[in-house]
Amino acid sequence: MKIGILLFIVGAALIIYLSNLKYKKRFVKKVGIIVGILLALYGIITLIQPDEYIKFTKTTIVK
Repeated sequence: MKIGILLFIVGAALIIYLSNLKYKKRFVKKVGIIVGILLALYGIITLIQPDEYIKFTKTTIVK
């Protein structure tokens, strides 16, 4: 859950920072914004998803 908050904050900060800069290279700006969006989405998913779901999915091998 803490990693979700951290990733959401980093992603949101990256989006805001890169959207306000004026780059001559649009590729770098677009890739940075896409990475920021992905980090923010992953952070939201990890916040919503309960920890028990990660521990006990069908793919988990229990010994």
